[in-house]
Amino acid sequence: MRTLTTSEVRQIDKRKLFSNRVYRDFEGVIYSPENPNSDIAQVLVPEAQRRNLELPVIVHPLSLDVRKSQNQHGVEFTFNDNNLFVVGEEAREIIKGFAYRANSGVHRLGRDRGGSWGASWGNLANSDEHGRVDWVRAEGTRADFENDTISVVETAAQEELQRYVTELEQRKAEALKLVRGKK
Repeated sequence: MRTLTTSEVRQIDKRKLFSNRVYRDFEGVIYSPENPNSDIAQVLVPEAQRRNLELPVIVHPLSLDVRKSQNQHGVEFTFNDNNLFVVGEEAREIIKGFAYRANSGVHRLGRDRGGSWGASWGNLANSDEHGRVDWVRAEGTRADFENDTISVVETAAQEELQRYVTELEQRKAEALKLVRGKK
């Protein structure tokens, strides 16, 4: 399973299948070893160069691994062998079509709440109630996911209801003991 690549999502977006009022993050862009996020860039840029990947590199999250590190965070990103990259001129052409672009560091790539595309969000960890990933490839469909989610919620509700009924029956039994004991 994986989320879609930017190229795949842009085809969907051309068909106007996304609603607005939420942002969606898809991939990351490695422009250069400078800020923002230079601690991440300074690991990934040499790795990109070692693999002969011309910057900028649009990288899918599935192509990144996390490993232990001696840096301030204790971990760092590295490339794995999934190779879901768009590089060099092809990446520049994609980015050129965005409303928002950066030119250094590492950034999030996504679609904002109004439908504009950008590769300029330097805050890689920002999220709130207006964000979501809603197109995921898997064996299931959106309807399958919805049905499974409803099933989990219904099971939890039934379990909670059963606990409540059991507690009420215990209270009733205790109350009857008290009442009958006073007769």
